[in-house]
Amino acid sequence: HARKMRMFERSDGFIALPGGFGTLDEIFEMLTWRQLGIGNKPCAFLDVDGFYTPLIGMIDRMVEARFLHAEQRTDLWHGEDIDSMLQWMRNYQPAAIGEKRRAALV
Repeated sequence: HARKMRMFERSDGFIALPGGFGTLDEIFEMLTWRQLGIGNKPCAFLDVDGFYTPLIGMIDRMVEARFLHAEQRTDLWHGEDIDSMLQWMRNYQPAAIGEKRRAALV
């Protein structure tokens, strides 16, 4: 956990390239921190050769099943084009946390 906090403090955003459990652990930790209001840095899945397409489908299913809010999904970039991803990251504005969730964090 301390290593992830250090990674968070030194980074402007997070990009998941194809990888294993460690990659998923790190990107989902950052997504969870955003969901909890701990962090607000952009997170992206660079989908090289469709590697993350099934995972993004699962995330979309989580929204459909109401385990994630729709704005949490739209706050996550997914695609193949690195230039589009970098542009999205430069212009990133985090989705607002709902007032009910924000009050619970205080």
